Amino acid sequence: MSKNFSLKTILNYSLIKYISLALGLFKGVILAGALGPTLLGSYSLIILVVSYTRYINLGFFSAVNLKLSVLNNLDSIELEKNEFIRSAFSYLILLSTLFTFLGILFAYFLVPLFPPDIKSYIWFLIPLSIAIQAKLFQSFFYRLNSNYKKINHLELITNILLFIGIFFFADHYKLTGIIIVSVIVSFLTILYGIPLYKKIRLNFNLKLFMTLIRTGIPLLTYGLCDQLFTTIDRVFIANSLTREHLGYYSFANTIALSTFVFIDSLSYLFYPKFLNKFNRKNMDSMNNQEQTNLIFEYSKMFEVVTIFLVTIGLLCINPFIYFLLPKYDLSINIYIILLLAFSLKKISYFSSIFLISNGLQPKLIKIFLLTFPFSLLFNYLALYYQYGNIGVAIATLGSMFIFSLLTVIYSLRELNDLNLISVFNYFKHTIILIILVLVTVIIYKKSVLYVLLIYLCTHLILTISIYKKRKIFS
Repeated sequence: MSKNFSLKTILNYSLIKYISLALGLFKGVILAGALGPTLLGSYSLIILVVSYTRYINLGFFSAVNLKLSVLNNLDSIELEKNEFIRSAFSYLILLSTLFTFLGILFAYFLVPLFPPDIKSYIWFLIPLSIAIQAKLFQSFFYRLNSNYKKINHLELITNILLFIGIFFFADHYKLTGIIIVSVIVSFLTILYGIPLYKKIRLNFNLKLFMTLIRTGIPLLTYGLCDQLFTTIDRVFIANSLTREHLGYYSFANTIALSTFVFIDSLSYLFYPKFLNKFNRKNMDSMNNQEQTNLIFEYSKMFEVVTIFLVTIGLLCINPFIYFLLPKYDLSINIYIILLLAFSLKKISYFSSIFLISNGLQPKLIKIFLLTFPFSLLFNYLALYYQYGNIGVAIATLGSMFIFSLLTVIYSLRELNDLNLISVFNYFKHTIILIILVLVTVIIYKKSVLYVLLIYLCTHLILTISIYKKRKIFS
């Protein structure tokens, strides 16, 4: 892939992402206004439960991505790709049938165990969950064939239909209307893939299924740990505070994640290429120090983009809330803290890519297992001492720092370059920014415009130094 094509791909994909994001934000504004914090909290809980069902495929699609990404022979890639696509589609049909049967049994016999929010909509969760798997397959297929235009169309169509449905039905039908709209839109996006499905022959290769599932289970465990780790804050709030608290927190969480659309586009588009680049078989010509430097340089590139996006987010959040959703003003400080927390995870992105690419997912799972008790403790203390949503957000910030720190440490240890200075160099600029923002904005309640000065003081030199190493962008 040439540099120009890469840049064009990133910009086109990101542009559609931002259009989708704009629709998503308008949808979120309508949703938040129509439901209010309490019902929005119930909606967030339902979406949280549905989000866990994306892992019922046992890491199958992730395993295919990993296996194809580390291949170098183009003929082998093409042969393997066609075989994997047929098997993945067959697996999707088998999985959907099995999940529908088990889901009906589960919903019928275990419904009393669920909170009231979930009980009322339990039968809608099954089609939503199947639709998620179909959409995962569609995205998997298009990305495997570098058809990013189709991924854009799928994303855009979904957001347009959801926006129209919520615009017309949310105010009058509230939560029930929104859930029904979500189910209808989910199946319309499946219909979008019918021309794709017609071209794929079925291939129920049970031996290949088992091979990919064995490869996928560590990836599944990693993804599930990540999901649990990044949603534990809302689980605590749902169980210990009111749905209104959950509504404020979920809104802040959604906006914070939306801030990183551009860098998430980079991560998504080039994930297979990153896996290939940081596989040690493809870095044979480099010694350990050169491999370490390569990961560090890419991490610094991500840090520059991340902190720039953080700064934009911090400057825009106040006018965004005050002009569009003034009743969500309690979400502002939560947003600021979560934005800082998510920025930490971006710094360790390439360290985790290095571990995944080289079959070291168990180390990432170990990192989650080491971090999770801290996350539980931090969230418990935040609620025990009645710090509410702000305390939970700070607990998330602390947990993210420990996770990112351990990820960097494990990757450096694999490269035989673990020392205090190397670890410090990964985090020093972002930690300075986090401390200054927390002190000026959260503690002393100063204007967020101070952040612009902080950014110029702490990151301008870093940005210039990264830019001078322009070869990294090619």
